[in-house]
Amino acid sequence: MIIGNAEHLSAYKAQLSEELYDCLEKMAAYGFEDLPDGKYEINGYKVGVETSMTEPADKRKLEGHQRYIDVVYEVDVEEERIGCRSVWEAGKVTESYEDRDLYFFASEGEESHAYLHTGNFVICFPEDLHRPLCMGAKGPCRIRKAVLKFPLNKL
Repeated sequence: MIIGNAEHLSAYKAQLSEELYDCLEKMAAYGFEDLPDGKYEINGYKVGVETSMTEPADKRKLEGHQRYIDVVYEVDVEEERIGCRSVWEAGKVTESYEDRDLYFFASEGEESHAYLHTGNFVICFPEDLHRPLCMGAKGPCRIRKAVLKFPLNKL
């Protein structure tokens, strides 16, 4: 998992494939703030833009993917906490939606947490399970983010 801020995106250029870096750079400059929620495209890849409310972590599910990398750009976020856990530390798969490359895992044991704000980005590889949309110390917050599904086989 890579977590950073778009303000310092160039520092990550050497660590990402050229295509993945280009997608993330375009996400940061896209202007999602002025667009309605919906589906968009960057470099031929699907980008979902959504506005949601954060909620208690026990109401959110630990999720992962096998064929895609989640590239998340926080468009307008006061605070979003995500739980983080490696696939090897998690419990078994409890729900599976293979057509959407979406798998939910049993929540056993401790998770690390990351607190995200406007301009942050997160790259979740298949080994990086994540529990998105959790509220932090500020309580429930309205957030807006863009999520690009980058095919693992394009790395």
